[in-house]
Amino acid sequence: MGCFLKFYVGARVLALPVHEVDRIVPAVAVSPLNEPHPVVAGMINVEGEGVPLYDLRRVYREPQVEMGLDHRFILITWKDKSVALWVDGVDDVVSLSEDPVELPGSERMASMVFDDDIFALSVVSSEEIMDLAERVAR
Repeated sequence: MGCFLKFYVGARVLALPVHEVDRIVPAVAVSPLNEPHPVVAGMINVEGEGVPLYDLRRVYREPQVEMGLDHRFILITWKDKSVALWVDGVDDVVSLSEDPVELPGSERMASMVFDDDIFALSVVSSEEIMDLAERVAR
């Protein structure tokens, strides 16, 4: 069993290990990039530091929406730098067991668990999210 931050991106319910989360902040003003980027929505100011904001709706190919008051930015450290993940909402810290399932025809494993036997959560790591973001950006 491990502790995970449960959050939402479009129709997806995801869970990120708590130890990989630096902090969560409410949505703030986003400064646009000089040139459009496939998955980076812009830069945000976190205590005077410019932090790239990854739009997880773009990463997971969910329909785009305008930023709202309920949206949150999950701050993580990726390759020794701060990165913000734009998510639709953060629910709670939950205790889950990770039981990876081998995906047919793939070398990848998927970690799916059911929360209260109702919602399927995809257990992801910050590394998996950022690797997917890099693949989508190509």
